[in-house]
Amino acid sequence: MAYHLVHHRNGSTSVACADNDEIMHPSVGPEIESRTLYVEGLRLAEELALNGRLRVWDVGMGAAANALSAIEALSPLPGRVDLLSFDHTSDALRFASNHAEHFPSIARHQDAVDELLNSGTASFGNVHWRYIESDFPKWLTAGHAEAPPDAILFDAWSPRANPGMWTFELFQQLRQRVSERAALATYSRATCIRSALLLAGFHVGRGPATGAKEETTVAATCLDMLRDPLPKQWLLKAERSHSGRPFLTNVFEQAPLSDDQLKQLHAHPQFR
Repeated sequence: MAYHLVHHRNGSTSVACADNDEIMHPSVGPEIESRTLYVEGLRLAEELALNGRLRVWDVGMGAAANALSAIEALSPLPGRVDLLSFDHTSDALRFASNHAEHFPSIARHQDAVDELLNSGTASFGNVHWRYIESDFPKWLTAGHAEAPPDAILFDAWSPRANPGMWTFELFQQLRQRVSERAALATYSRATCIRSALLLAGFHVGRGPATGAKEETTVAATCLDMLRDPLPKQWLLKAERSHSGRPFLTNVFEQAPLSDDQLKQLHAHPQFR
């Protein structure tokens, strides 16, 4: 893939991909969005303090903004953190690392980033960081023996550009793999994505605003982990939506929810 830099009005810089015409962490840049949505949105520090250990999956590593924000927030704290970053290529991180003067979090940890790129692992205090190069849906289906994650930083390319990373099957498999108390955050607030998460067995809520997005999405195994759960009235929006149906294949296809899917959503414990 071919990458280039995009500079924002607030002085931050993002990595953009020419192949799909998408920008990582648009508008506000990587440090603000990753900290707001993933670190604060998932209350990672609170969960680490509660359990003494945290297993984090960083799905869609990109230029590692989300991983580095989590590392900076968690590495000074007591406990152990195992951080697994997934992506089909490390090229975006290599590109950003070669322009580290534009990415403060990379510049602050250049040696460790280089170590990850060279060996696939790096350590920051109590955080052990590992990179797994893979086609994530295939990796997940293969059932590799990794410990269940407690938090998922879900930051794939958009559903339109990369629908195979947003299918109902993928979220269903994630729900089966996560720990008993686990949460997932993502920038998308699309009805089809929230429907997929609900139908997969998660509770779903509104996540924090970031940049141009008035809200994002947080899903969790336990309703009490959500600050702002979707209310029952959200079902009316889902019923009216012409694009509320989850993706069943890796083809971007918009369609309304089926009668059976709507029935399942109405029966979800979150809306009883």
